[in-house]
Amino acid sequence: MVRLQASGRTVDVAAGQQSVSFGGEAPSPATAVPVALLLEIGRAAATPAGGCRIEGIAPAGSEVRVEGERVAPARGGRFSVDVPARRGAKDATVASRDASGRVVERRVACAAAAPERLSDFAVRWGDP
Repeated sequence: MVRLQASGRTVDVAAGQQSVSFGGEAPSPATAVPVALLLEIGRAAATPAGGCRIEGIAPAGSEVRVEGERVAPARGGRFSVDVPARRGAKDATVASRDASGRVVERRVACAAAAPERLSDFAVRWGDP
């Protein structure tokens, strides 16, 4: 068992569990390390420069590498990175290592440009 302490809060993390703490915040509750799917690739899309954009979700606290370069997932495990164009390459290697040391590695094909993302959203309460 490991005891993780940050911002005045302590969490006991047993074997097969994980917890994370982001700069200056208390650690999250200990949860089981997911075994079935350690890395979910959300989308791979061609970038304007001919490279490859890789986006996905990894379990909290995971180390993610795209083409060997470390990528820092955001709070929820989401990550996005543009991989520079390589001669003739139409894919990228994505690897994830969770808190237990399990590693998942996949080749992800670059796809056609993805549709525009939602950039604005409004809720009008009480309007008929």
